Amino acid sequence: MSHSDLNFALAVQSLLNRIQHPEYRQIVVELISVIATILERNPELKFTHAVDLDQIVRDAFKMYMKDLGKEVTEDISYLYTVSEMGMKSYLARAVVNFMLKGDIKTNAEEGQTFCQVS
Repeated sequence: MSHSDLNFALAVQSLLNRIQHPEYRQIVVELISVIATILERNPELKFTHAVDLDQIVRDAFKMYMKDLGKEVTEDISYLYTVSEMGMKSYLARAVVNFMLKGDIKTNAEEGQTFCQVS
């Protein structure tokens, strides 16, 4: 599927419809936007396997709580109060950390972009 394919849009919508909490759904939308921006600005990068969006959100939450000096809990509702720019900043940091762990490949074949999201 390409990003302009209607089936792609339906697949993304289906993924988002499974998220019951609107606040968390918005965080996932922001995360997808951050990932898209990073991939657009770095066309040589590509994901080699499915991306665990929940894990990236959890990593961003851990960074946020650490910066506040608070203990990390399972309740990520603290993340819902972060400003939009602050949220994007933590999500971008979590995505970059994910990429630095070797979960992407560089020098992608020309004309091919792959990004699987689970």
